[in-house]
Amino acid sequence: MELEGARSRESPEYVRVSLAAAITLGMRPGSFFRGAKLYCLNLLLTYDDGCIGRCAYCGLSRSRVPVSE
Repeated sequence: MELEGARSRESPEYVRVSLAAAITLGMRPGSFFRGAKLYCLNLLLTYDDGCIGRCAYCGLSRSRVPVSE
């Protein structure tokens, strides 16, 4: 349910990234074990109805119950 005047946080205007990606981009504090470096990022599309994908590697796949932020 969307509040009056509130904007929906849906893709393509918004994307989600992992904590590792956020650390690499300097958006969150943190470091990696033994100075490891992240060389690629997955941008996750986000929709109010949730994800309908079945990507085996993704924690946001349709088999997962969405958690509101």
